[in-house]
Amino acid sequence: MEVKEHPRRGHQGQVKQAKEETAGRCHSQKQQQPHHQAMPTRLSRRIQRRRQAKRRRKALSWDMKRRRRFMNHADQVVGKFGELLKKQYGFLADPALPLWKNVERRLGEMSLDEWSLQISNMSCHNLLQSSVLPPGTKKLLGLGLNYCIRAPSILSTTANTHNRMIEDVRRIYHLKDNIQGDDDYIKQLYIKSDYVFDPASDEIEEAVSNFTNAIKTEQLRRSHRKKPTRNLTRRQWELVKFFKDHDRYIIIFADKNLGPCILERRQVSKEWATARINGLSRVFERWLGKYRPRTRFDEPVDYICISSAEETFLIRAKKRPDGFSKFRMTGKVHKDPFMMRPIVACCYSFMNDWSKWLDFWFQQLKHLIPSYVKDSQQVLDELKALTLPPNARVFTGDANSMYNNIDTEHAITLITQWLRDLDSDGLLPYGFPLDAVLDAMKIIMRNNIFEF
Repeated sequence: MEVKEHPRRGHQGQVKQAKEETAGRCHSQKQQQPHHQAMPTRLSRRIQRRRQAKRRRKALSWDMKRRRRFMNHADQVVGKFGELLKKQYGFLADPALPLWKNVERRLGEMSLDEWSLQISNMSCHNLLQSSVLPPGTKKLLGLGLNYCIRAPSILSTTANTHNRMIEDVRRIYHLKDNIQGDDDYIKQLYIKSDYVFDPASDEIEEAVSNFTNAIKTEQLRRSHRKKPTRNLTRRQWELVKFFKDHDRYIIIFADKNLGPCILERRQVSKEWATARINGLSRVFERWLGKYRPRTRFDEPVDYICISSAEETFLIRAKKRPDGFSKFRMTGKVHKDPFMMRPIVACCYSFMNDWSKWLDFWFQQLKHLIPSYVKDSQQVLDELKALTLPPNARVFTGDANSMYNNIDTEHAITLITQWLRDLDSDGLLPYGFPLDAVLDAMKIIMRNNIFEF
């Protein structure tokens, strides 16, 4: 039986076959055609401008997004800092408003109890017993001991600023690629060395020189145009020079930030303290020689030594001039009868730097103390989170002269036992120099030498 093909289907098949043959010939011609004959299509000027504008908009949009992200982060940081200030001080000033408006807002927010509990006397406290208070002293000291006296010339205020800036620029230039990943650097234990760096690149040196000359020129121009007026009267300035040169009076801070106090000065002998400080210097050198970092040529020891960064810090501390710790007092004018709070300031003494090293290692043990509290803000936050019954009351207690009443030998015994227990339980941090810490603690706590 013969089957005939549909005429339309036959015609479509022929057309399809012809198209495939034509496409095959075109493809073979394209493959045979050389590449250098294919000319790229040139875009019109309108399309080029559109694409350039699109690229500019894209770059601008990326820059705006980056700035918006940074601004959002800055707003979050400022907002969190504002909340912290409000928690600590009870109010937050608006920098966009003038001072009088912020004062008015704060006074309007204060309750009657807050207003009645304000301290009325915050100016000057006369604690003289036999001497006479010089006239005008209360008005002068009422300005506060942190009052900034205006210099007679703006040139004197920046006498060493330019040299320090040049030294910092050169130091940063030479150390910008070397400070990263430095194992011999501890941020908490660092004393600036007296090393003099070489000049930076010619471009940086020229820029710093031009900037310094421009600042000096502007300062000189302003100093000739108008001299700064003093913010003290002639009588107040004479009183400042009088108290500076007079040995009878001494001016101290009052406790609880209640203003300055004036009282008679007392003198003590320094000979005994000088002999003791020289003896401590030799003790420190022996301690440092025992616990210094070991090299492969040294004999092995059975204790942990300090690192190179710690040794560098202590050696630089020892090179400083041997200064005495200063004994001073703050007046407890809020007490009746009047009392004093003794304070020993150890600034500019190698014992202070040695204490910093000891504190650096003790700070790493804070998490091992169950009763450790970071600050008063943590106490307030934890108290606010407490859920107490209506009849409950919260009480606070304070030790009377706690540090003065702690026996030194008893404290050394307890701290030593605590550290030994941590070491036996394997709780000390890696590399904790236990023997060096114990020896330094005994020397420092038994030799608190000061002058008054």
